[in-house]
Amino acid sequence: MTDLRVSLQKTIDAPINNVFDAWLDAKTMSKFMMPMNEMYLSKS
Repeated sequence: MTDLRVSLQKTIDAPINNVFDAWLDAKTMSKFMMPMNEMYLSKS
């Protein structure tokens, strides 16, 4: 089997504190990160 690596980079024009806080807030994060078919999505 071949190892697969993916690297993504995106520059966000926002204060670093706002970007960091967005990663900690589930509601905000759900706008950017979506579960795959095999992942369980909690409704809580």
